[in-house]
Amino acid sequence: MSKKQDLQHEIRELDALVELAQDFLDRGGSPLSSLRMGVRPDTLAERCLERKNLSFLLKRLGGSFRGKALVVAAGLGREGHLLLEAGFQEVHLLDLSLSGVNHGLKVLRQAYPDRKIHALAGDFTSMPYSDGFFDIALAYQGLHHLPDQVQGAAELIRVSRKAFILSEPARLGGFMGTLMNLLGWNTEYGGLETGRIDPVALASELQKMGFQVEFERIWQYFPACLSNFAKNGRFVAAWFAMLSVLDRFLPPEMAHATNIFIKRRG
Repeated sequence: MSKKQDLQHEIRELDALVELAQDFLDRGGSPLSSLRMGVRPDTLAERCLERKNLSFLLKRLGGSFRGKALVVAAGLGREGHLLLEAGFQEVHLLDLSLSGVNHGLKVLRQAYPDRKIHALAGDFTSMPYSDGFFDIALAYQGLHHLPDQVQGAAELIRVSRKAFILSEPARLGGFMGTLMNLLGWNTEYGGLETGRIDPVALASELQKMGFQVEFERIWQYFPACLSNFAKNGRFVAAWFAMLSVLDRFLPPEMAHATNIFIKRRG
């Protein structure tokens, strides 16, 4: 499947999730929980995964969370909610799916009436914002869908002072690539093969453009085959403790996910 077809599939998937979210609300579900509609349900494991990735961002902001943030590939608004929870006063959502960002806009404005929240449908490789318009820009599990990942990352830092690319699948080869296939961790959205990012190559290209780049490779996924244990506190704690051990002792190139931080020089 081509990257263009992948993006079209993503739009259809998000539009379908909006319908699921609305049905969830009609049955009395929590509006904020509706932002988490997706392939996997809202579980303790998913929240631990988010916290692990978000800590990469929060540490590099040094406690300054009150500015203007952009979330691209925003889906139903889950990551927008995370940034509002962290203290950002203004959050913009951008995604190819108009129905997706409109759902997030409605829910988040109700939950945070004192904040400035905006939504726009569009392609984040060419955004209608001026240079440095945002304090930060965030792409969470979105860059690997793009045909030109360097262009997407460069556009993120163009419109912001600091850009974060979080929870992206990292390129693997050899034994680890084979293992991911055997475990079924190389697929998403009902069978699409996961596009993977080479953080070393991406960082090299961005550095040539004059940006500073920092990245980490981490173990982070909670596989769908363990979904029956995703709400079990002891099991989830043990699983993420194991991932922390893998982060510390295995070679970084074996880790299957990456977080990337980009900022302007000077």
